[in-house]
Amino acid sequence: MFRPKHSSTSTPSALPPPVDYTRSLRETHFYRTGHLRSLGLAGDLTALAYDPLLGLLAAGTSTGRVHLLGAPAVQCTWTVYPLTHGTTAQGREEARAGVKFLVFHPGERIVVVDTRNVLHVWTVGKNGMDDHKGIPRKQTTLSLYGDVTFLDQPNPVTAHVGVAMRDGQVVYVDLERGVVAPYKVGNQWLAYEERLQKSGWGRGGKRSERDSSTSVVKAGIVVFESSHEPQSTSVEDSVGTSDAGLTLAQAT
Repeated sequence: MFRPKHSSTSTPSALPPPVDYTRSLRETHFYRTGHLRSLGLAGDLTALAYDPLLGLLAAGTSTGRVHLLGAPAVQCTWTVYPLTHGTTAQGREEARAGVKFLVFHPGERIVVVDTRNVLHVWTVGKNGMDDHKGIPRKQTTLSLYGDVTFLDQPNPVTAHVGVAMRDGQVVYVDLERGVVAPYKVGNQWLAYEERLQKSGWGRGGKRSERDSSTSVVKAGIVVFESSHEPQSTSVEDSVGTSDAGLTLAQAT
């Protein structure tokens, strides 16, 4: 009554062979490498960044200069601090600041941290160039509270950049508003050591002698070693002795 749609003797069709889309990338004749341009930079090269969306290359030097070049026919140079800063003592000190870190917020901005731990932001996106000066427009200057040790690469879909400090914390800067974000990542190693001290264990897996007598738990229970009896002046309502050899007492 019912006929099978496929005969039992038919074999399933074989899958097509996988296509290697990277074959053309491995062809040696596909690329022609050659010398494009030589740039003389004043001072030592301290930072280098590339924006794949705009096709821009930026270089920072120890003299505080930022060099920007790329497509379409972009080439300009500016200093982190304007040359007019050299008229005062503070300005002369700022003028000697070099580029410490440099990253692109892809398609939008250039972010620089100088050797004085001041964060600078310039716009390089649409209508970001200053037609009179021929350089990107300055957007933000933000002084950070400590020594900067690392500047994270900003995500293209967000306007926040992570800044690692020497004290182990990571703060985040809102590039659109030019302020420090209200959240941060604390020093994880310091938190780890604090947990070790509270548990009575020091470095190297050895129990600390200072913390061997008592360990205070956040719940309000003080745990005493069996060899030390609780003082009547600080502890009341003794609970008893457990099988592990510890005496539990209610803290006052």
